Amino acid sequence: MGTLGACSNITNMMLLQFHAVQCCATEPPLECAINTLGIMQVGIQWLMFLGIFILYVLYFPQSQKYITPLQEEERQAESTGVSGNGDAESSGQLGYFAAIQKWLGKFTVEWRTVMCVVAAAIAHHLICLLFSSLLIIKLGPQAPQTRTWAGFLGIFSLVLTCIQFLPQIAKTWRSRRVGALSIPMMLLQTPGGYMFSYSIAVRPGTNWSSWISTFMAATLQGILLIICIAWWMREKHESDRVQLISELASTDQAEEEEAPLIQHPEAPASPKLFTMNSSSPRKQRSQEQE
Repeated sequence: MGTLGACSNITNMMLLQFHAVQCCATEPPLECAINTLGIMQVGIQWLMFLGIFILYVLYFPQSQKYITPLQEEERQAESTGVSGNGDAESSGQLGYFAAIQKWLGKFTVEWRTVMCVVAAAIAHHLICLLFSSLLIIKLGPQAPQTRTWAGFLGIFSLVLTCIQFLPQIAKTWRSRRVGALSIPMMLLQTPGGYMFSYSIAVRPGTNWSSWISTFMAATLQGILLIICIAWWMREKHESDRVQLISELASTDQAEEEEAPLIQHPEAPASPKLFTMNSSSPRKQRSQEQE
């Protein structure tokens, strides 16, 4: 979603600011950089999305690309059972599509999904490049058809942005957990997205279709940030409460372990005190005789 949306954005900016690119042939390099700063900003964003997508495809785990031998045997058994019921009908249908289906059958569902996404991304980039070049060459950058095509790409990027963020917002709201989302990253990206959309809006030649997707992305990310902060504070409060309860329980347990198991009654007064104060009758008579 991010790659397709970024491709639509950079194509939109190139079409609407094509006159600024043409002026670079006669203007100084610094003036050209200032006039095309919006294109460079969106272009960097597109390159980052494209780089992440390429790295994801290149470093996709090899163990998750191909099906296991057991899955291959089960698939062959199912295909044999199905083909046994209609060999006469399907004998003439084996051809190019059957070969493609057989080739795709050795890949997992995840890797086939990745290949479909790669094909869609390549097709989208080719359509944007070829159709935009055709409009500029045949009609010119200021033609209504060219600007309509640029506006369509901006709206398409807006739709992709909503599709990209809304499921994550719904998942975070239902799970009531922050998960792997980074609150500091969103704290930086949310105001940065608004500033980015403002910088695009003030560029000459651009219209609302150029900055609406960036503005919507910053807004949706701000909503996601608020939800994450609320759930983070809730988790922190719950963890503090659990820690306090565990500390109180450990303190009570320690006091119970220190207390003796059998409580002895108080011992009676020692009889030595009586013997010290009183003497036997024999000792008293000896003292009187003395």
